[in-house]
Amino acid sequence: MSLPAKLTLLGAIVLLGGFVYSLVITDTNTRSVLISIVGLTVTTLITLHNTKKREIAAKHRAQKSEGYMGYIDIFTDLGRPMKNRKIKGKDFENRIIEFKKTLLAWGGKDTIDAWNKTAKIANSIDEKPEELNPEMLYALADMLMSIRKELGHDNVDIDHADILKVLMSIDSHDQIDALYNV
Repeated sequence: MSLPAKLTLLGAIVLLGGFVYSLVITDTNTRSVLISIVGLTVTTLITLHNTKKREIAAKHRAQKSEGYMGYIDIFTDLGRPMKNRKIKGKDFENRIIEFKKTLLAWGGKDTIDAWNKTAKIANSIDEKPEELNPEMLYALADMLMSIRKELGHDNVDIDHADILKVLMSIDSHDQIDALYNV
């Protein structure tokens, strides 16, 4: 335990001791007032703490959302036929680097694990970029499901095929259905 934490704990113990002593030596009316003041103070402190915690979480969620949208933009573009893609070459590499920065700063364990799995599969693929690789598609869907979960969605009624159909072009939907036996 750090020194500031020890001092805080000691201060709390001293205050509690003083409060208990005050309760013992005072009359009933004074006790009631002291208990009310302490109750009000504790309630106010807890409320302030929870409000600050929610504000910080909302700020972080907004920053995560912005960074994760960059990833979604990249892979939505990859779902288009090659001739219609907007992100190519160096721009693609730069966007991946930006996403990695976001992932390092904001990513949870599941999202980082999903990214590592996706990157490993992407590095091992020897196929033509126009072919659908089932393992890669599943890893991409896993990554997107993880991002959604991290941003607060429960993903209960959504499966990998649903996510991939949103990501991929309409002409790929039959192939996705076949991969997932839908």
